[in-house]
Amino acid sequence: MTDSPVLWGAIAASRRQAARPDLSVSLAAWLARHKAAVRSVQLSCSTGSPAVVLAGLAGGAISNLEIHHTQGVGLELAEALAPIVHLGSSLTTLQLSCCRLGRMPPQLSALSALQSLSLPGNTGLAAAGEAGFSPLSAATQLTALRLTGCALRRLPSQLTALAPSLQVLGLANNTNLGHWVAGATDTSIDLHQPVQTAKNCIYVKILFELHLSGAHISSRMSM
Repeated sequence: MTDSPVLWGAIAASRRQAARPDLSVSLAAWLARHKAAVRSVQLSCSTGSPAVVLAGLAGGAISNLEIHHTQGVGLELAEALAPIVHLGSSLTTLQLSCCRLGRMPPQLSALSALQSLSLPGNTGLAAAGEAGFSPLSAATQLTALRLTGCALRRLPSQLTALAPSLQVLGLANNTNLGHWVAGATDTSIDLHQPVQTAKNCIYVKILFELHLSGAHISSRMSM
């Protein structure tokens, strides 16, 4: 019974007070015992690193991982998410919202099954530069990428590597992005042609969904 995905399919843990190491260890131990049945984990409101908890999932079959408002992820990105490399063959959806990310998770290259990556509210990505987005080049199997509210000033050139598979691109509420697009194109954005700049050539013609609300793009959208 304890290994039934019907009982333990989704686990949500929220801590609104200061992180307690003993609680993290206890949760990790519980997850380690039931990892064969756990399919989805949500962690939120923690000031510490989720590494201890995530270590309990190693060798499991989790497909969905969401971490919200967890400062420790962005502060120690490589260490905080290190355990997820052991979920490479099962993890299909990863969401890290408002986690103070200053660059892309370096573990992306190990997540061969990942299809959806959502990083909303990580405004530090605006200053990441090309090097900070480099792990994205390895995630060529992504079908959905959401960078909502990340204060982006331009699109990362690594999007070209995702062109064969990407179907959903979320760029809403990046208010400075409109200025970049306006300078990158003459009078319109043609969703059937590449978006051209001196340094970037980003094909968006295969997208099923393109979210640009709140991006302050005033150019005419050619469909």
